[in-house]
Amino acid sequence: MLEFNCAIVIQSLPENERQTGKELYDDIIKRSCDRIGLLSRLFDVSSRSDIYSCFKAILEASGSKKFFPLIHFEMHGNKMGFQMKSGEMISWSEIGDLCRAINIAIQNQLIVSLATCHGAHFIKGIDILKATPFWGFVGPRDIITQDDVVEDFSNLFEELLNSFDIQKALDRLITTQSRTKYTYLPAQVIFEEFLEREFIDKPINRNAKLRALTAKSKQHFPNLNRRQRRLKLKSRIGEINRGEIILQMKRDFLMGRIG
Repeated sequence: MLEFNCAIVIQSLPENERQTGKELYDDIIKRSCDRIGLLSRLFDVSSRSDIYSCFKAILEASGSKKFFPLIHFEMHGNKMGFQMKSGEMISWSEIGDLCRAINIAIQNQLIVSLATCHGAHFIKGIDILKATPFWGFVGPRDIITQDDVVEDFSNLFEELLNSFDIQKALDRLITTQSRTKYTYLPAQVIFEEFLEREFIDKPINRNAKLRALTAKSKQHFPNLNRRQRRLKLKSRIGEINRGEIILQMKRDFLMGRIG
């Protein structure tokens, strides 16, 4: 079961625009959190350095093992990443790295929502060889209007902070036909539907695997000489099972939270 006890809004919008993140925070999130005794916080950031400082503070709090945030972004975005209030860009892969550190600290329980044009491209923040940056995320596939941002995410957070049921909250987000613009993807589905099939038919490069493991073999087999270690590695690599490799990758990616 997912656990969260803090709702965080990170906003970076030009001063001459409607501050939709602050509206959502003041009208829905803070009031709901105060009513039920949860922590909440609005970060109004301007630059790349600001957002890195913001995530550093969240990570430090998450390291206590008693702080489980969900994070909502309100910024301009495109297929490459976020555009900050300062005009600076921060890529989806960078945001993925920032979220990943927090998600590792809270053992794959991070929910991310993005009221950001092209927010669904946050999937680009995933690296199959690293732990997932989130348990799941929801964001617009294309362009989104300010009115939709306020209405749609107000519905999402009203339900989520009332029932604590992510599926009910998502159902409220997509109650009308216009809401098909959103993408919701749990990390496990991303692995199974998009990433797993990229590896399922690729041949295993056993020579490359041997070279990669040879450097570490001495610490694993300290009582064997070089030739014996190499024979041992070849034997183990010969026993490699593709299904087992993919399952282990999945476990590592999801930090053991499978099913």
